[in-house]
Amino acid sequence: MKVSELSMALLDAVRVKSAEFHLKLGNPVLAIKELEQLPKDARHHPWAMRVFVCAFHTARSYQRTFAEA
Repeated sequence: MKVSELSMALLDAVRVKSAEFHLKLGNPVLAIKELEQLPKDARHHPWAMRVFVCAFHTARSYQRTFAEA
């Protein structure tokens, strides 16, 4: 990948970082909502994709845990 493909606008990076913090606080749904506000090109950035996958799997895990209880 080229450097230009890996770069991200500052405001988009702040949004991804905010999503990471939501995950650390145990709020995967808020993390996903934060990532959904990114422009399409930023959503496909490797960092944003990793955070989204983690948030999705965490939310799904929570859903299964509470469904079984």
